[in-house]
Amino acid sequence: MTGAVRQIRESMRSLGAVFANRDLVRLIFGWGGMTFATWAYSLALAVYAFEQGGTTAVGVAGLVRLLPGALASPFAGMLADRHSRKVVLVLSALLAALAIGLSAVAVIADAPAWVVYGLAGLFTVASTPYVPAEGALLPRVARSPLELSAANVVRSQLDNG
Repeated sequence: MTGAVRQIRESMRSLGAVFANRDLVRLIFGWGGMTFATWAYSLALAVYAFEQGGTTAVGVAGLVRLLPGALASPFAGMLADRHSRKVVLVLSALLAALAIGLSAVAVIADAPAWVVYGLAGLFTVASTPYVPAEGALLPRVARSPLELSAANVVRSQLDNG
């Protein structure tokens, strides 16, 4: 057996370990869903902003979406340390989904662009605690270092794939 085949088998065994752990699967699929939602929402916001005011509006929308999250990050990390990580994870995802839903309603209702951009900022603030809470839960639900490292690989692939 060649080294490449052995590596592939070991990688598949590691992935199997992740998917044999129900709690890790939940975290991984949650992470994948949150990642997809963030990218899809960012793309939809950019298209909306471009239609509203061209490239300048895309830049403004991006700033309004990202700046509040950057300001909230230090506090969001503390939420996961001071409260139930599961509760923070679920509330963060629910509030982010609510912000996306309200954004859709605002667009359909033909609300001013600043309302949609403001909701994008709210989305980022709401989703910011998700990352530290999920990252803190990952080692707790992994049953072995192999599961943890494999879960981190899967998580990275979802984030960057």
